[in-house]
Amino acid sequence: MTEQKSDFRFAVKNPHQCAWCSGPIRGGESFTVTFPDKERAVFHIECLDRYREVMEPRSAQ
Repeated sequence: MTEQKSDFRFAVKNPHQCAWCSGPIRGGESFTVTFPDKERAVFHIECLDRYREVMEPRSAQ
């Protein structure tokens, strides 16, 4: 029986997905948020801005 070796060319370096858009997160373009219930979520920087706009709408002045 031969042993199969994994192909490192296809290894995922960062398996995280954006919590807002579900897109893959690449190094240097993400922000990790820890919520009060100790859950962590990873966002693209642009998606974090959109999340904040939806979850914390500013009052009309």
